Amino acid sequence: MRAGERTVANLYAWFIKAGLLVRAVPGTTVRYRKGTWRGLDDDGRGNEAASTC
Repeated sequence: MRAGERTVANLYAWFIKAGLLVRAVPGTTVRYRKGTWRGLDDDGRGNEAASTC
């Protein structure tokens, strides 16, 4: 990794830690998750679409 890339990575990490930047991650609800019988079988993972990083 070059010095410029390290600087950007460090700034990115700092922004996240300071709460100035959030990461969006894909998620799913029980209803649309494979293997849950369209939400009838709760797998205990909850609503991944609403969980925070």
